[in-house]
Amino acid sequence: MGVVWRATDTVLGRDVALKVLPGIFADDPERRTRFEREARLLATLNHPNIATIHGLHACDGIHFLVMELIPGRDLSQLLAQGAPDLEETLRIAREIPSNHLRRLGVPLPIHLPGTEQAASPFFSPDGQWIGFFARGKLWKTSVDGGTPIELTGAPSARGGDFLPDGSVVLAPTSNSGLQRIESPGGKPATLTEPDRAAGERTHRWPAVLPGGKAVLFTIGTQDNPGNYEDATIAAVDLETRRSSSWSGVGASRATRRAATWSMPAEAR
Repeated sequence: MGVVWRATDTVLGRDVALKVLPGIFADDPERRTRFEREARLLATLNHPNIATIHGLHACDGIHFLVMELIPGRDLSQLLAQGAPDLEETLRIAREIPSNHLRRLGVPLPIHLPGTEQAASPFFSPDGQWIGFFARGKLWKTSVDGGTPIELTGAPSARGGDFLPDGSVVLAPTSNSGLQRIESPGGKPATLTEPDRAAGERTHRWPAVLPGGKAVLFTIGTQDNPGNYEDATIAAVDLETRRSSSWSGVGASRATRRAATWSMPAEAR
């Protein structure tokens, strides 16, 4: 929302970009608020692929942002030469910023360096660490930022969760069982293995239960690799490594056809 101009900062002697709120919106309080919110949001970010904000100003009824000027072509110029090939598209995509953190009570997110291409983030119980998957590996990073710590390989991960002791339970691939990693670079310990003879294909989306003594997970079948219409919910006891699945009475929750369902449940 706005028109961008190239300008010269005569005080500091540098070229800058000015993003100007169009005059037709200048008297609209809602538009001005959105414009100012964008400026404050950008000012919280620090990333090589995001222009730095130098200031938010108003002069003679004109509202504008002063931004870092980044030379180069815009998207329309790039597309005018033809659609980029797959390699170039992937290169551009890899440079797009990824994970951000927004603290409760604070409306603006905080960029977490080193989390580019991150997926499936999850919090540690004490709220001090965030686990995530990126570039075929499992990582963790402090909520205060800093360099992420590589924990273990996860080529096609399907979820993870922290245990109270700081170790992580994960499904490292799309057709594996669950593993537990206790320290960065350590050897993961096997928690579960899909029972191929029983038609199980995958154990995924682990969720540590309250108390940290068991982990809930989903069992996908070989008969329906493309959906979870016949999937079951199970739990593994971390002390005995014994797994139980659910059906019958009790209470459980599952996702089916993009909706959340509550269902009776009983361990068997």
